Amino acid sequence: MSSNPNIYPVTKFHFSVDWGGECVSFQEVTGLEMTRETVEYRGGNDTGFVKQCIPGMKSFGELTLKRGTFAGDNDFFTWWNGDTNTEKDGLPERRTLTINMKNTKKVVMTWTVSQAFPIKVTSTDLNAESNEIAIETLVLKHEGIVVSAPA
Repeated sequence: MSSNPNIYPVTKFHFSVDWGGECVSFQEVTGLEMTRETVEYRGGNDTGFVKQCIPGMKSFGELTLKRGTFAGDNDFFTWWNGDTNTEKDGLPERRTLTINMKNTKKVVMTWTVSQAFPIKVTSTDLNAESNEIAIETLVLKHEGIVVSAPA
């Protein structure tokens, strides 16, 4: 049995996302995944009939952020399009994102996403017969995730 004093697992519905010093509210964050490739190897002088499995390069999933559409708030599109302050030679600005999962009192886990940049922005679908909130989606590529938990 674990010596962890927490009785229940943490819920996933209370979180915050900070991108470049601005805390933004999102409905959903997906793609916090890390994968390590493997390389199989067998030397010609090995006497066994087993290949060695060697750890290879790391890769990270695309991060998808979804939020409600607010009148006059074009942050996703501004980042996508860039402006004279952030875009360099036609390349989008890269940002560090900090995603904090919280319980009612404090941060319990943090994902720090490095060198993120937008690869896809999707506006809400429009339907005159629907009674739903307008949701916009931002998909990001990045160069790494560091997971930490406060002491």
